[in-house]
Amino acid sequence: MSSETGQRRVVLVHGAWHGAWAWAPVADALRDSGHEVVAVDLPGADGNVDTTLRDQVRAVADALADSPAEGSLVVAHSHGGLVAQEAASVFPGRVAGVIGVDAWFAPDRGTFLEVVPSWMAELIEASVIHRRGSGYVPVPPAAMFGIEDPALAARVTPRLRAQPFATFTGMVSGFSLAEANIPGIGIVCEPRTLPFDRLAADQGLEIWPITSGHDVMLLKTAEFTDMLTTAIAHLESAESRIDRVPASMSWVEQPPKIMET
Repeated sequence: MSSETGQRRVVLVHGAWHGAWAWAPVADALRDSGHEVVAVDLPGADGNVDTTLRDQVRAVADALADSPAEGSLVVAHSHGGLVAQEAASVFPGRVAGVIGVDAWFAPDRGTFLEVVPSWMAELIEASVIHRRGSGYVPVPPAAMFGIEDPALAARVTPRLRAQPFATFTGMVSGFSLAEANIPGIGIVCEPRTLPFDRLAADQGLEIWPITSGHDVMLLKTAEFTDMLTTAIAHLESAESRIDRVPASMSWVEQPPKIMET
């Protein structure tokens, strides 16, 4: 897809407990608009509790490796923000921009459990079920994602999967999107109950609010898709990216810098 025609390669990264299916209506709408869309189904979305954060980062990095010369726009939801941030450190020159959707970003080297509020980290750790040397976090109630409509909850809940605990404890580098001159937008759901706006701002992302629960792509699909389409066009016209790492760099020329878990 050519940026000259307003079309982009868009890589969608889902959050914890979800899968690429969560993006389906949005992905279809973006394709209808002429964009090339890659919805990454992260390792672990199939319920494999042995999955690590490194596995997930590599999956997104692999998607970025196939980007055209002008790079891909990465849209990441929730925990997917942390995954996308680390994947961007592998191929910064292939990331044309990042759109975080109620997304977690690491300001420094550390783990997901060190990024979230302490009460959330404690809740996650208390929920872990250990099995054969691995651990997983059971699926929380749909209401935790802002889904209160019984009909929607009945459709979504059976598709959610336990989250491998190692995806919450894997170490990330704290790669700075701002310092890498990667422009972006943080779509933040309101009312704001978690520090998504601050974390996005720390990465140099513009803050765009939307009134919705956390799973905005499922709760307000049409409104969110319109906002996302506008955000893509906004980043396309911003031309704020400078000193890019050449997008032609390959895995051989720039080995993956994926943190060990």
